[in-house]
Amino acid sequence: MCIRNFLHPPFRCCSLLPSDQGLSGVIPSELQLLIQLDKLEISGNNLQGTIPTTLGVLTNLEYLNLAGNSLEGILPSEIAKLINLDRVSMGYNQLRGSIPSEFGLLEK
Repeated sequence: MCIRNFLHPPFRCCSLLPSDQGLSGVIPSELQLLIQLDKLEISGNNLQGTIPTTLGVLTNLEYLNLAGNSLEGILPSEIAKLINLDRVSMGYNQLRGSIPSEFGLLEK
């Protein structure tokens, strides 16, 4: 199953929690359309590719869990724009590099 199947109008979703659903493919940039989103938990799937920089526009996001996939690349500094982010989990992926210095600006 592709994660795009969860992205249908109307885009007023507050929580998207399809963990452990066997989702595959990449994290779609269309997630940026869910501007009301406060929880995104897509852990324990088979997602690949990089973390989209477009997630940085989801400024209502308080909880972000991308753990347990096959994501690779670096952690985008745009994630530090999530000023309401309270909890984040990205372990058990293939991420590399250091945590961007912009994360030090997050207050929560």
